[in-house]
Amino acid sequence: MTQLTTLAQMVTMDNIDNLAAQWALNLLTAIIIFFVGKWICNILKNVFTKVCESRQIDASLSRFAGSVIYYLLMTVVIVAALGKLGVPVTSVVAILGAAGLAVGLALQGSLSNFAAGVMILLFRPFKTGDVIDGGGVVGVIVGIDMLTTEMKSFDGKQMIVPNGKFLDSVITNINAYPSRRVDIEFSISYEDDVDQAREIVLGILNQDDRVLEDPKVSVALMNFGDSSIDLVARPWVAPSNWWPVLAETREKIKKAFDSNGITIPFPQQDVHIIRDSAPESEEAAS
Repeated sequence: MTQLTTLAQMVTMDNIDNLAAQWALNLLTAIIIFFVGKWICNILKNVFTKVCESRQIDASLSRFAGSVIYYLLMTVVIVAALGKLGVPVTSVVAILGAAGLAVGLALQGSLSNFAAGVMILLFRPFKTGDVIDGGGVVGVIVGIDMLTTEMKSFDGKQMIVPNGKFLDSVITNINAYPSRRVDIEFSISYEDDVDQAREIVLGILNQDDRVLEDPKVSVALMNFGDSSIDLVARPWVAPSNWWPVLAETREKIKKAFDSNGITIPFPQQDVHIIRDSAPESEEAAS
């Protein structure tokens, strides 16, 4: 009887050791599946991105699609790793479905941002490299992700904007077209010659190679102000030259006007004082 008990204990210990060894092997295999699968997913994502670049597909679209493909593949890898540990695949899928439903209800805002990202990539109101005014900010589009869009402000700050913000506001794409008009406003005094001022400004703009020949530059009288005649010059330039042309032309106009004796007036008012002489006459008479 004692020998049978000892034999049973030995068999039980051998089973435990075998189960432990098998579990450890399965755990090691699951870990290998996870990390090797993750490595393969990154490779596939990079290959997909390079293929899109070689076919000149928009960087925003390739980046967004690459992220979606990566997370879908990682879901398959995680399910495979859990299956190796003995977790039923059907149970894992059911759990993921229930978790997805719960997360979807809890993260409705994130889902709306995801849907907005899909809409942005489908209708293409802007792309990487565009300068836009939308979502309450102004800047350069750096990249479009699943939930957010990364932008760079003109002073070098990073801005992360939820995609849903763009669908709730007007989007102004500043460099969507190949040319953009510059409105250069300036004033001269009423004593100055309007035609002379116009010819000076036209000469400055026509000598600037950045100004486009078509449409032609125009200089128009816009308003008779309280203390000045207000004019505006309207050249057309490439979007990248908009700010340099505006700033440099203002400086050139100031120097040219000074050289030709044309005054850029500042706001002023003439005050006339009328004195009442009636009280003085009554005092003199008394």
